[in-house]
Amino acid sequence: MTVYQIILLGFALYVILRILRSRYRHDRLGHELKQTPDLPLSFGKNTGWIAIKTRNTRKVANAIGLRKRETANWWSGLAVAQDPHKGANKVFVTPPLDDWTFIVGSAIPFPAGANQSDSCTPILTNLGSKFSEVQYFFADEELGFFAWARLKNGKIGRAFAWGDEGIIWNRGRATKEERALGLRPLEPQTAKLQDRDSALQRLVYPSEDHVHRLAGAWSISPMDIKFLETSEGVGIVGTTSPSWRKH
Repeated sequence: MTVYQIILLGFALYVILRILRSRYRHDRLGHELKQTPDLPLSFGKNTGWIAIKTRNTRKVANAIGLRKRETANWWSGLAVAQDPHKGANKVFVTPPLDDWTFIVGSAIPFPAGANQSDSCTPILTNLGSKFSEVQYFFADEELGFFAWARLKNGKIGRAFAWGDEGIIWNRGRATKEERALGLRPLEPQTAKLQDRDSALQRLVYPSEDHVHRLAGAWSISPMDIKFLETSEGVGIVGTTSPSWRKH
């Protein structure tokens, strides 16, 4: 074999290895991650997210114990995190928007229902111990599941969720923003059966639009992100810890 042939063979092997590495990366993540900064993209349909009052993306990733981290821009980060199959255990920690950083993805947990363990509350209280304000939202029209919660200074001031079972999470009183949207859910302090029945009759069933509008009133609606005046950026994609996968 001549020197020229050896060089050609070496180059061919190099190209093959690069292709295999690229395919492995794509198969492992479900999408090819891009690190080129881009502008924010809207999200929020049939998904959950957590809004945290901070501009420190890395601090958020550290707080949730994010594993196997990789830098990703908005387009590829959201694509990976919201993939229902290969992104099942992944989240995207976004670049900061105004004073908020988001965690979004298929791995966002549900509150406890009749047949579920509650992995949601411990995650939120853990974040609440590290940041001044934490908000949780979930809107899934296909599942008929809608939820929201707000923690300030480590304490849950309000938490509500609606699913197939009806009200499955109800802590604190409805906020003025909920009431402004026509959401007057059953107060947990209502004790008398006849009062509860009357309150249920007045209940406005939550919708995806309610969740997004409430998010906009409390912080930022992810559906309005693309309208914000902000710069290009990159966030972090990673695998959640086992505590996120108990639900």
